Amino acid sequence: LDSTKLVLLDMQEIRNDSFDSRGNVLSQRVATYATTDRATLLDIKVIKNEDLNSLGNASKVTIYKYRLGDIEKDPSTYTDLIDVSVITTTKFDLRGNALEQIVTRYSDSSLATIIETQNITSTYDFHDRQLHSSIVTTNSKNEFVDRQEIDYLKYDLYGNVEDQTVPRFDSTDTLIDYKVIHNTYAALVAA
Repeated sequence: LDSTKLVLLDMQEIRNDSFDSRGNVLSQRVATYATTDRATLLDIKVIKNEDLNSLGNASKVTIYKYRLGDIEKDPSTYTDLIDVSVITTTKFDLRGNALEQIVTRYSDSSLATIIETQNITSTYDFHDRQLHSSIVTTNSKNEFVDRQEIDYLKYDLYGNVEDQTVPRFDSTDTLIDYKVIHNTYAALVAA
């Protein structure tokens, strides 16, 4: 690679704090920076993996995202909570791909105030690439917001999705909008 043509998108520092007896990560911290000198913090995530199966797949993942903090210090010193996401995977395929998930976002650390919930159902091909995802979103009052039916139509040789369609429907199955997405990976750094 030509280092003069590289474009830094962000830099992450990942700290795995605890493991189970099989070596699976139970807790970790991820700091995302805008620059390599770590001068501009974008966010810090504190991640807890629970209910791991024999293949190491976590049935429950809780992600606390903060605006401020220092990855060198204890997570209890992090401030300015952005949100908390709880991802519950109820069904995996034999290769560990999530087939059925519920993603609930909260605005508070006690998980009392829901922002939104997404029920996600996905299918994969034999290369473990997503073929289709259905995402039903409800708001904080558990009212239907929308349903997206995402088709992943084409992948490049690195496994990046190139073409996808995203129709979005309301509660009466009326089409709200339809997106055709084409991703171009012009450089290896983008892939």
